[in-house]
Amino acid sequence: MTGLERVLCALRGEPADRRAFTLTLSLYGARLTDCPVREYFTVPRRYLEGQREVVRLLDPDILFTPFVLPFEALAYGGEEVWLDRFAPNVRKPPFRDPALAEPLGEGLLIDPGVGYLLESTRLLAGKFGDRKPVCAVVTAPVDLPAMLLGIETWLEILLFDPERSAALMHLAEDHFLRLTAALFDAGATFVAVPVMFANLRLVTPALLESFI
Repeated sequence: MTGLERVLCALRGEPADRRAFTLTLSLYGARLTDCPVREYFTVPRRYLEGQREVVRLLDPDILFTPFVLPFEALAYGGEEVWLDRFAPNVRKPPFRDPALAEPLGEGLLIDPGVGYLLESTRLLAGKFGDRKPVCAVVTAPVDLPAMLLGIETWLEILLFDPERSAALMHLAEDHFLRLTAALFDAGATFVAVPVMFANLRLVTPALLESFI
């Protein structure tokens, strides 16, 4: 059976030749191909080469697109930081003043970092999509403002300024819909959405249930 068939069996509650499994091996391909991290996360062809080695070594039933959520925030400015053994991150958020955050709009899809995510997805789906589901990892709308404004600023808005938090969430949802649509067009089978601000150490149960 293929990975795709195993995953479909799991979803349907049907038997398969073995249990479907996967691991988040986005970064592993860089080490397996001796590719510098900065090149790996900027050249889609190198990402595909890395994931080919992941398949050869571990053969997971689901493959992941590049796990680089900060590229979504960096599409709107800010300062990035590259580390030798990790994906890039946001050093300085794009917006210091929440009032300056503008509608996120069409420009998202022409940013080089987002372009890398889309092209890597297209290459991965073209090579493996008929056998293995390709999962795109996308920032949750409630988490994106933390990267655009900084965690402390967004947390304060989220807890104490419901009108502004609702406006920022609307912009983040627009961003999310544009990006996920583009990823599906590029061949993603489904998306995974980690949600940092669903953590009850950060927010109240009432806020989680009613808003997040």
